[in-house]
Amino acid sequence: VLTGRVVEQGDVPVPDAVVTLGAGRGRGRGGGAPMPAPVTSDAQGRFRFEGVPAQVGWAQATAGDLLSDRVGVEPGDADLVLTVRPGGVLAGRVLHPDGRPATAFALQLVRLRRPDPPRTLSIVDPDGRWEARGLPSGMWELQALAADSGPSDRVRVELPASPGARVERDLRLRG
Repeated sequence: VLTGRVVEQGDVPVPDAVVTLGAGRGRGRGGGAPMPAPVTSDAQGRFRFEGVPAQVGWAQATAGDLLSDRVGVEPGDADLVLTVRPGGVLAGRVLHPDGRPATAFALQLVRLRRPDPPRTLSIVDPDGRWEARGLPSGMWELQALAADSGPSDRVRVELPASPGARVERDLRLRG
């Protein structure tokens, strides 16, 4: 069993936050038990995991655009506190080779040096604008894809660790 609370700064409870567990670095490879499914915090921000495998290494909470750091955990930890804060924002425009905005495109975001799954956003915007909110800090790789042009180059962007950080980057599709 692993229990805890999700709070905002000032110890304000965060209801309906999604709490995820992950295997620690170097643990859980080859034959480890699967991690429990994510759980949702209650009205007081409390959460509880049953049947936590030995290779658990971290917990993280998200609630809309808010997220916590990954906090180290051990099976049996009680009263773990996950403090959420505004996540970062990556934003920009996707442009055709001639500079016209792409009005329908997919944007792939991959967080490098972390085992997070890639994110793909489908976007329809007359000005080619895109925005991804609530992101953890770190190095991200971005690529835009559109049916009427070749894909953009893969572009690396560093999202700073400061709460609510915002980085703008335009992507140009190939002809």
